Amino acid sequence: MSRDTLDSQDFAERLERSFGAEPGHAGVEQDLARGRRALRRHRALAGSGALAVAATVAAAVVAVPALLPGSPASTPVASGAPGDAAVVRDCLANDRVLAGGPDQPEMLRDEVLATMGQPQLMTRADTGVTTVATIRSEDGAAWLDCTLSDRDPDAVKAFVTLYPTAVHFPRTDLGGVRGYQPHDEADPRLAGNATSPSPSFGVPCDVEEREGTAAYARAESRCPTYTLTWNDRRPVEVAAALVVAPDGTELHPDVRDGYVSLAWTGRMTPQIADQVARGEQPDTRRVVFYDAEGRVLVDDRDPGHWPTRQHPGTENFPSLAWWLKQH
Repeated sequence: MSRDTLDSQDFAERLERSFGAEPGHAGVEQDLARGRRALRRHRALAGSGALAVAATVAAAVVAVPALLPGSPASTPVASGAPGDAAVVRDCLANDRVLAGGPDQPEMLRDEVLATMGQPQLMTRADTGVTTVATIRSEDGAAWLDCTLSDRDPDAVKAFVTLYPTAVHFPRTDLGGVRGYQPHDEADPRLAGNATSPSPSFGVPCDVEEREGTAAYARAESRCPTYTLTWNDRRPVEVAAALVVAPDGTELHPDVRDGYVSLAWTGRMTPQIADQVARGEQPDTRRVVFYDAEGRVLVDDRDPGHWPTRQHPGTENFPSLAWWLKQH
């Protein structure tokens, strides 16, 4: 039976058979407060489509990348986190989709499934509560940025953004390293993006104060923990990464073929709390990209700065999470 004629029940059965037995897993859901923060993170430059439809699943192929010699190891999957098959299933059964720029029509659920075909899980990371994952389509023409959480059974399940893979930037030399020119938001090919250019800082505690107020910032600063999340796609040369958190902790995102996933919970130190209370977002201290042989591509000790030839940065291996204009 072809993918076009395979019904949802058959999809689900094939999905479960393809992975074998795995532990039972509770519904994956987003609470409303986290949902608002996730939508702020998905700051599209132009319009987006938001959908809520019946759950359907597609068969999936999952491969785990090998560790690179001489490079940081990826953070292991958190204890109790859903299995890879469940992550793919729940991402494809998501409630909300940002499907593209202003001149792209809203995508229906069946169109998303047809686009993904039999998708491949590229990278994932877990905090134990939140899972982020990148998933590439069967034909390699599209990929999904997916965020899942299991906090509140009455709230939104997942947030998913669909991107094309045919995004690239001109090459340039960076002190002997062959990199790329930083992305240009005026590039006539690009309709918009929705990911953060570096790990996103967040506070997992629920806050009753009105967002954007001084009281809200002070309440967030009293949370005992903070989170860093990052789900992105970089040029294929990026095979591993090191991230130094605001408190100095070294983190190792899951990276494969340029796809990147990071999800981490850290302790709210007094210094970080002071920044949060002032309404600031503490910065990641350092991001290093490595190639497949473990050599440093770029060591960015000021993530987010606009790179120069004398001061290259991660933007010389820019995010490829962009929507293309349709002509």
